[in-house]
Amino acid sequence: PQALAALQAGGADLLRTPPEPEEVAFVIKKVVTAVELRLGLPPPPPSSERAGLLGDSPAMRKVHATLERAAQSNATVLVRGENGTGKELMARAIHQSSPRREQPFVKIDCASLPENSKPDPRDPWERFNRASFKVNDALDRAILRPTARAYVKVTPRVMRTGISNFFSNLETTTTLVNDALQGKFRAAGHDTARLLLNTTLGLGGLFDPATAAGIDKNDEDFGQTLGKWGVSNGPYLMLPLLGPTTVRDGFGEAVDTFTEAPHYLEDDSTRYAITAVEVIDIRAGLLSLDEQLNQSFDRYAFVRNAWLQRREYKVKDGNVEDPALEEEEDFSTDPEADAPVSAPAGEQPPPQ
Repeated sequence: PQALAALQAGGADLLRTPPEPEEVAFVIKKVVTAVELRLGLPPPPPSSERAGLLGDSPAMRKVHATLERAAQSNATVLVRGENGTGKELMARAIHQSSPRREQPFVKIDCASLPENSKPDPRDPWERFNRASFKVNDALDRAILRPTARAYVKVTPRVMRTGISNFFSNLETTTTLVNDALQGKFRAAGHDTARLLLNTTLGLGGLFDPATAAGIDKNDEDFGQTLGKWGVSNGPYLMLPLLGPTTVRDGFGEAVDTFTEAPHYLEDDSTRYAITAVEVIDIRAGLLSLDEQLNQSFDRYAFVRNAWLQRREYKVKDGNVEDPALEEEEDFSTDPEADAPVSAPAGEQPPPQ
């Protein structure tokens, strides 16, 4: 019963997102072992019925010895492993089952990668990026997320919509410049019309009459322009305070600042205030994704993959392959099913 309770408490994330069967078995074995040690129970002998569950391999005996020494000396075990791996799941489960949560029995070093692991080829600087992600995540939890929640709570929806429209209108100058650089002159004309209409009739962009008039909104930047010209992404990069980007898109963002109206404001305090409100507005728009992010096994990998997929979609104007559809086609195609059935000797094959 104690092991089951620990699994239910420590495996909450595991149960929300179904993992691979071998990961479930791994976590169960480690949680049961940890609970036995916390209760002072010796591990079962290899001949017992549960020996198959707990295992008696050299690796398992090493785990037993390490945890037993830590339990006896009231020490803390540091488990190094990438989020989502068996090591991380084991550490999380044992930590949740510990009666002294303020002094966890097991700590997780999520910035470290498993030994001998191969990094994602798109992310050769993963160790640095994970460390930056931890800094950004801590600042988000401490400052940005509470501020965004308070902003949503105290600001009427109509006012928040007007603020979002205002910043969207400011971005139109960047979009129309990159429309032209990519040779999308029709789109550049549409964006120019949007800018003029929303700035005048929309009272500086607080309202969006251009959408009501049927003028489509485009989204272009210099990073996409470089991609259109054939420049590759370059390595993925998680910048402290600034968030995810790539070498190409980071350079593009620096160039885009010269196409933004706030860049030319002489009063620094006004420019900083506009930037702060824009950041809060963007973060408020992402609050709905927090729950999905919290349910992911590896928050860092989830953000990285989602960001890179979104950038690829934007650079290629939506002309990207869908791996899920390819997978579905592979499953639905059975070469043996399409092959003609050979009739037994002496019998005629069935009519087609």
